[in-house]
Amino acid sequence: MKLREHEETKILEAIKTQFKVWVTGLDDNLEPVPETRPEYLPQIVQYEEGRPAVVWESGAPYSWATKDPGGDVDEEFGFKIPARPELKGFYLEPINGYVLGIYREGR
Repeated sequence: MKLREHEETKILEAIKTQFKVWVTGLDDNLEPVPETRPEYLPQIVQYEEGRPAVVWESGAPYSWATKDPGGDVDEEFGFKIPARPELKGFYLEPINGYVLGIYREGR
């Protein structure tokens, strides 16, 4: 399954909104993470068997992909994780603690 650019943007923005504390955080030099360390942000890649997935290893909350999309609490620091914005036409399913598989609804 190939995603269109606007679909990738919609999915990444939903993840970034849900995990805003980590996305807008500061690095060790007190610089904004997105500006200084873009590799610390979630990315969409072609994962197993060419299926798209959101991968976020560095800078992500522990086991972020397994957090409840309806809202949760971070185990490590106790930050409240809000509900993920609704993604019409897609559902996301954890593959492991740092990867979410992307699937189209109805397929």
